[in-house]
Amino acid sequence: MLRLRTSLLFALVVALSGIRPGEPYFYNGIKSGLEPDLKHSLFLDRVGQCRWQHDLPIFLSDMRIAQQNNTHYVISGVLRVRRNITDATTGTVSIEICQNATQCRPFIDRPVAIGDVCQFLAEQRPSSLGEVLGHSVPPLRCPLTKGVYRINDALVDYKPFR
Repeated sequence: MLRLRTSLLFALVVALSGIRPGEPYFYNGIKSGLEPDLKHSLFLDRVGQCRWQHDLPIFLSDMRIAQQNNTHYVISGVLRVRRNITDATTGTVSIEICQNATQCRPFIDRPVAIGDVCQFLAEQRPSSLGEVLGHSVPPLRCPLTKGVYRINDALVDYKPFR
């Protein structure tokens, strides 16, 4: 029996802002905080489908990330599963930095492979990402079933967003 491997590609879009955050730190090799010129800082603004990948079996509509206060963020969005997915499914994350909706460039040269999506989701349950996924209506579980999954106002205290 032939096993089908489906590949997904998501993008994290980072917005530039002049707001001064706290002390810089490193998270997964990415430094937060102000650049040496003290003019720009990186903030995660939204998570969405890569512009050139609109026909994938899993489509991530714009997920908005809004700051609620100094430490907490609210995440909302829609995930569309276009068909039942029972076979192994791999995922990839590409991170871009954008000046506006049409001018983007890679923030990290190569996309980051996350391997099997169901295994990744299971491993993330106790994390902040798991907290976000736990707000899915209906609940997001593997094997993935065709349908629309809404993430409704997931409140997180997540250090990389600070």
